[in-house]
Amino acid sequence: MRAEDVLGRVILVTGKEEFLGARTVDEVRAVVRAHDPEAELADSAAADLTLASLGEMAAPSLFSAVRCVVVRGLENLPEESVEGLLGYAAAPVEDVALVLVHGGGQKGSGVLTKLRKLKTVTEHRSEELKPSEFPSFVANEVRRYGATMEREAADVLVESIGRDLRSLAAAAHQLTNDFPGERISEEQVRRYFGGRAEAKSFAVADAAFTGRDRAALEELRWALDAGTAPVLITSAFAGSARGLARMVSAPRGMRDVDLAREVGVPPWKLRTLRDQARGWTDAGLARAIPADIVRAGEAVKFARRGRIHTFVSTSPIHLAHQMRKTEDEVLEIILKTVAQARDLVEDVEWSAMDATRTPIDYLCRCVEAAIRVGATTINLPDTVGYATPEEYRAMFRSVRERVPNSDKAVFSVHCHNDLGLAVGNSLAGLEGGARQIECTINGIGERAGNAALEEIVMAIKTRADVLPYETSIDTTQLVRASKLVAGATHFPVQYNKAIVGRNAFAHESGIHQDGMLKHQQTYEIMTPESVGVGKTSLVMGKHSGRNAFRTKLRELGYELGENAFEDAFNRFKALADRKKHVYDEDIEALVDEEIAHAHDRMKVVALQVIAGTSGPQSATLTLDIDGNQQTVHANGNGPVDAIFAAIHMLVPHTAKLELYQVHAVTEGTDAQAEVSVRLAEDGRMVTGRGADTDTMVASARAYVAALNKLMLKRQKTAKAEQLG
Repeated sequence: MRAEDVLGRVILVTGKEEFLGARTVDEVRAVVRAHDPEAELADSAAADLTLASLGEMAAPSLFSAVRCVVVRGLENLPEESVEGLLGYAAAPVEDVALVLVHGGGQKGSGVLTKLRKLKTVTEHRSEELKPSEFPSFVANEVRRYGATMEREAADVLVESIGRDLRSLAAAAHQLTNDFPGERISEEQVRRYFGGRAEAKSFAVADAAFTGRDRAALEELRWALDAGTAPVLITSAFAGSARGLARMVSAPRGMRDVDLAREVGVPPWKLRTLRDQARGWTDAGLARAIPADIVRAGEAVKFARRGRIHTFVSTSPIHLAHQMRKTEDEVLEIILKTVAQARDLVEDVEWSAMDATRTPIDYLCRCVEAAIRVGATTINLPDTVGYATPEEYRAMFRSVRERVPNSDKAVFSVHCHNDLGLAVGNSLAGLEGGARQIECTINGIGERAGNAALEEIVMAIKTRADVLPYETSIDTTQLVRASKLVAGATHFPVQYNKAIVGRNAFAHESGIHQDGMLKHQQTYEIMTPESVGVGKTSLVMGKHSGRNAFRTKLRELGYELGENAFEDAFNRFKALADRKKHVYDEDIEALVDEEIAHAHDRMKVVALQVIAGTSGPQSATLTLDIDGNQQTVHANGNGPVDAIFAAIHMLVPHTAKLELYQVHAVTEGTDAQAEVSVRLAEDGRMVTGRGADTDTMVASARAYVAALNKLMLKRQKTAKAEQLG
């Protein structure tokens, strides 16, 4: 597809196969952007299309004359708009690519017939595939990414995953990432996707969308351990979201058999979708720019309780140096964009960025205007972590007292931790009248982070005498959630972190220990169990058997298949031979590392290091790279430098080491070391982790893990560039 094939023409996308239709739309957009990187992209629903709105979307903007306009749901085009659309299609604007998407069926067939007669219209059909065509689809997807596949392998992939094209395309992409340029065999497909990977993926998605977080986490661990590719799990999430969106937007009063056909799921699946639809809320974040708000509205339009959250700066320093606008101009932006958002959804949140450095008179004017035109939630963030609790509390009270329509909105806090006051300010905001808190697990976030969810929740629960609020959060999941986030972000939790830190319930002082032995509440204001910390973690050793190990895994939230369990048990026994006591944290590190790196292309096989004061320090390293073992010897300025030099000899790269961090998984001289390595290359940044009782081995594993991720990112970038 070339620019001349789409610009000045109308692209008609028809058929019920949503994946193929979406791919055609993406290809048109990519061609337009390749022709002009500044090209404007617009998206609209046919049900809302008028001649005026079509003209507005097709008109050149201040930034570019080239545009790509996508109109979806052509079958819902109002009768009064048909003539205008046909008139435009007969003589389209030269620098505009108009894409019309029809979802299939008889509805709107009259418009299709007339469009097909026009010479300026090119039709791309996306019909549903026949059962015999799915293996060919898979083979074509593999060729799309530069590899080939045996016919038997394609058959096995379809059998394992099912006939969802998105899942099949994702699986093909995953295989070509793992075996670039190769001919993919049946054995390779069975190794990665045997055992109904689709079922495992959708079990995770179903549990998550129903709100069963604990079950979703357990299903996720089991699916990853069983070899389900992560991309299939994300694809399952997308599939569940699409099914849920179709169901909540379907006409009311339909029979189940008709509703199932409309949604595109078997009738038994409707009960699951109904359970998931209860209380499902989706929020789209958008700058105070009309185009952004349109995109946010498109993203949440199928949600049962969709929300658009739009924000704009209000402080003098932001207006002068970032916005370069006057107070009145920003006030006009608020009126227009909040009203625009309210036209799209009933639930609109508006944020005054840098509210705590905004003059109170002007802040009140902005809040009043936002509520007047439809904002239902007002967020007053401490964007730079500047406020003190007393100031923040007073700001909320003043705004709520001075703004006449403040009772028509819920007020929200959003605090940053630059001065270490994010949690205190959030609680002060509650006292000032706020009833929504925006916070993060472990306090992760921009710069010094945001207010920590776990600290706010436990403060409210523990000090109900002065904080009479409820959160409905299951606090026994706080530690588990903290570990999950720390592992996913590679940001370890500091030992003395409140609530979830390793030392949060540790007592070393003799006076403290004496008091604890006499009465627990002498030095603990909450129980470890209330946040998900077990009573003891010192229960495993070299004499522990399979049953004890399986029980411990279940206590920690792991459900492993037989093969994965045997592998984990063997690694546990090897660890127990090197450590007198194996703690819960050791087992978590052991299992998590195996799950994370099960499908890495490069793995550490053997390492021997020579270190000491006399030098030179050196490392002899053996890596398994795509099934081939290679060994090198390297010297360095210290043992770690020697190891990394050896890795560089085996895997040449230009990545720069941004972070090297070591911390002990548990206490004691025989503790496992967990090493984090962050690499940066051409704007790409990756982090790898490795754990072992030998810090040098852990360092090698962490560096290799980061390189595996970097290679994967390189491949994805290269293929994206090839696709335009």
